[in-house]
Amino acid sequence: MSSIMKIKKKIASIETTEKLTRTMKLVATANLKKNQIFFNGIKEYNKEFYILYGLLNNEVENKRKPIVKEEKVLWIVFTSTMGLCGAYNTNLIKELEKNLNEKNDKILLFGKKGFTLLKNKGLENRIKYFINASNKDITYDFCSLLSEKIIESVNSEEFTSVKIIYNKFINSLEFTPSILSIHPLDEKIFEDSKEDKINGYISFESPPEEILNKIKKQFFSVVIFGSLVETNVSENSSRRNAMDSASKNAKDIKENYLIEYNSKRQSKITQEINEIIGGFNASK
Repeated sequence: MSSIMKIKKKIASIETTEKLTRTMKLVATANLKKNQIFFNGIKEYNKEFYILYGLLNNEVENKRKPIVKEEKVLWIVFTSTMGLCGAYNTNLIKELEKNLNEKNDKILLFGKKGFTLLKNKGLENRIKYFINASNKDITYDFCSLLSEKIIESVNSEEFTSVKIIYNKFINSLEFTPSILSIHPLDEKIFEDSKEDKINGYISFESPPEEILNKIKKQFFSVVIFGSLVETNVSENSSRRNAMDSASKNAKDIKENYLIEYNSKRQSKITQEINEIIGGFNASK
């Protein structure tokens, strides 16, 4: 096969790849917009709920004497089921690896991409629960059932801490692995609400500890589901950016091959013309 034909085949292959990455970018963009609308819709509710829970938690913790125990952390990690989303999963697992105590800690893992990465690092024995489902298929009701299991583990002292690792969405080009402690409670959970001051004095008819125990499951469910929704936004944003870069790279490579193809084709035509002229002159 001539070099011109090889280049032509490469151009055709790159054009197919470019069409595929453009299509995937469009799909990721549509999913991103849908996820952002949903995320913005639940943010306000979460914000108010965190303020209330924070007030109750402070009331209880101020009266409780600290108990020193060996830390055993349950890490809830949200990775993706689908690939082609850049360094989205790799960055999450790196953050987990930096903070994981391989002796005591266990992992509740979402997404098979995270499972593959942990297996490659020899950390699959740290996985206590593995949920092989797409994040978009996980509902609030599922998070509620999950919260029951987590609270049981905390009450039985199987774990002293429960922490979430997820990708915090900053904007469409920036998202960063973040750690959020839901037990004991992390002040970062209501850092977005610090500017909101509750006027007047709030009194609770029932003892704060009793109310806290009643809404603890709901709080866990809200935080886990909220983190899941936010990480979905980050995943689709990462995938859109990755597909956009791939499309641009494919276009650049195709243009380089087109230049080479046209150059070789022009050289071949020139050579053929020279051969015809040379043959004509020789026949005289």
